[in-house]
Amino acid sequence: MAEIRTDDGQVISARPSDAALLALTADAKVYIDETVLADDGIDAPEPDEDAVAEFREFLDHVSAEDFDPAAEAPEPEAGPADEGDHPDADTYGDDER
Repeated sequence: MAEIRTDDGQVISARPSDAALLALTADAKVYIDETVLADDGIDAPEPDEDAVAEFREFLDHVSAEDFDPAAEAPEPEAGPADEGDHPDADTYGDDER
């Protein structure tokens, strides 16, 4: 369980996920018992400085328009089905296409 401590001294028992969400929403400080980190915490890897620099360079030159799916959609190519030569033309009659 988690505890939510209010400015007026109240202590409220809560599920850890609810307490974390409330803290994030309220921009409140989060304190974690050292034993929780020792038992269940993970060591975060050191950031790859080259990858970070490359990503920052990307962010410096990207715009919202770069992610517009309509802007990058390729034109559909005409294929056999578009030209009336369905690969299963012998199987399907004209009214079943």
